This record gives sequence, structure tokens and C-alpha cells, in this order.
Amino acid sequence: MTIVDSANALVAVDILPSESINIPRGLSGLCGTITNNKSEIIDIEATVEFDCNLPWLYPGDSTDLIITIPSEDEPGLQEYCGTITADWSGGQAEINFSVWVNVEELEEEGQ
Repeated sequence: MTIVDSANALVAVDILPSESINIPRGLSGLCGTITNNKSEIIDIEATVEFDCNLPWLYPGDSTDLIITIPSEDEPGLQEYCGTITADWSGGQAEINFSVWVNVEELEEEGQ
């Protein structure tokens, strides 16, 4: 068994650095990517606050990982934990991760 960093795993979850993730509360934004480094198609599913553009990935393909900030969350640096579940013929993996987001106040229209 070889241990590799997340970006080089068979199902890679690559999270952006916290200083580059600024999202107003109640809105969604990019927080990373998911890449299929396997030699077969995988189906992917994310936990509640997270979503991805594609429900499946062909070998070598990637998709954006999107986070939706709940509107009731306080502004400031917040940690959000999630899980990506990847299914393929004969197997499954769960990848746990955390994302640090600078939650911003949503600006009112006309301001």
C-alpha cells in the first residue's frame, strides 16, 4: 500500500486554500475539484452543503466541488466538513475533507 496526498489519490479531492475562498452567506462558490484517477467510470455524491457539476466522472476527468453557505451562518472564517462518496463497479470509497471559507456578509441591492 502506498500513501499519497489527496490530489494524487485514485479519487482525488483537491481543496482550494482558505485565503482564496470568499463566499457571501446564502450563496454558493467553488471550493475545490474532484478528479477520477481510476481507469473506470465513477459515480460521485457529496454531503448536504456540497455539490459537484457532474454526477459521474470518466477516467482522467475532473469536476468542480461547490459549497453552499447557509444564510444563517455568521460572517468570518468558518470550517465546513464534508464527505464525497465514489462508487464504481465492484467498489466504493468515502473521502472526508474540510474546507475553510471566509463567509462574507451578503450585500443588499442598491448599496
